[in-house]
Amino acid sequence: FHFYLNIYYQILEPTSGLDSTSAVALIDVLRELAQQGKTIITSIHQPSSQIFLSFDQLILLADGKTIFMVKCLFEKQKRRFNYS
Repeated sequence: FHFYLNIYYQILEPTSGLDSTSAVALIDVLRELAQQGKTIITSIHQPSSQIFLSFDQLILLADGKTIFMVKCLFEKQKRRFNYS
């Protein structure tokens, strides 16, 4: 009998108040957690293009409803700019 526990982190505006270098470093840490099987849920307003292109999944909400959802939309751009 195996138990699977997926810890998730809900972080509101983690990059607010950070300079661009610190914001990218923080997103890299969140990506490492995600690669370890953790679910990361966050809201980021006006992310830099580097941060925006680093997302694996994107869900846009308006008035509490999903208006757009996509996985791996930016794979080609990630390779072009060497974001992983």
